[in-house]
Order: sequence, then C-alpha cells, then structure tokens
Amino acid sequence: MATIFESSHREFRTFAADATGVQSVLPVIVTEHGVLDRFARYMHLNRIKSRSWQESATFALQLLLEYMEANQSFYDNPRALFTAFSDTLYTGTVSDSCDPSGLWWQPRQPADAGKLIGHITRFSDWLAVVNEDTKLQLNPWRQATRHEERLNWAAYSHRRDNAFLSHLWHSTSQTKQSRACCGSMILDTPIGR
Repeated sequence: MATIFESSHREFRTFAADATGVQSVLPVIVTEHGVLDRFARYMHLNRIKSRSWQESATFALQLLLEYMEANQSFYDNPRALFTAFSDTLYTGTVSDSCDPSGLWWQPRQPADAGKLIGHITRFSDWLAVVNEDTKLQLNPWRQATRHEERLNWAAYSHRRDNAFLSHLWHSTSQTKQSRACCGSMILDTPIGR
C-alpha cells in the first residue's frame, strides 16, 4: 500500500556550494511552511553520499513527520514519540483491518526499520551538534550494560577483523555506549559510508 504524505512532500532542489558555481541536485522536504531548512543543510553536507542514501534519509524523515502529524496529541516529549515511532516501524499500524491513525503502515523488515531509525538518529545527532543542544537528540547515547558492552566488543572485533584493509584499522570503538531507544534493534555504525 502506498504511503500518503499529507503534511510534507519531497522535491529536488539545486544547491550551489560556493563561488565556484558547482551545483548539486538534492532531495529536500517541503511542508506547508516551506522547505525544512535544517534538513536541506544536512542533505547538502551529505551531498557526496549515494542517491539511494539521500532518498532513504529523506523518506525516513518524511515517515517521522507523517507519524508526528497523526499522533500530535499523544506524546509530551520527543523521545517518547520517537520510541513509539520506532516501535511502529516494526509492528505497523494496521490491526484487524483497522487503523485509527490513518497511516496504514505495514510492518517493516527489521533491517529496513533499523535503517530508517538510523537515518533519523544521525540527523538528530547532527541537529544537536549544530544547535549545541543535546536535548535535540532523539536517540541519545547512554552507558552500556555489561552484556551490551560484550556484544558491542564482539561486533567491533568482527567488523575490524573482516575489514578489507584491517591492517590499517585505527578507529576507536564505542563499546561502552549504546543508544537509549530501541536497544539492539539499530546499528550504531554509519550506514552508507
């Protein structure tokens, strides 16, 4: 079933980076109030990423906006809304051929839901840095439990050992941190790099 964006839509706009005149055509989100400026800036900063990454990031934010529109009176804080949104990506909104929200979302595959959550998490992390306000993070970092730390170490070691140029690996691990929302459902590694 097709997703209908009532409060926003995607357009492609041309951006000029500097006085050289080099232009990029990037997807942006347009609402009834105009282009989402911060997201347009975020897309411009990520202009070298693949078109599929750009479209996926745009789609993820559109889904969040759609969910926010349908549930605007149900949540008092952004993190609670984001947690519910994340859960809804996995479960869908249809139950017994009924959907009071009007979204009509089918459950998504875990990898697809995790990818969408990852896009929104990275965007909110970027917003928090730009605005110097950690309250803007929808999925902030927290201290990992001992079990999460062990799993993080195992995942880090696996990525390092299987890296193409593993002998050049010098990245610092984030094994002592986990995301606050969605537990182990999302990957804390960058997607599309």
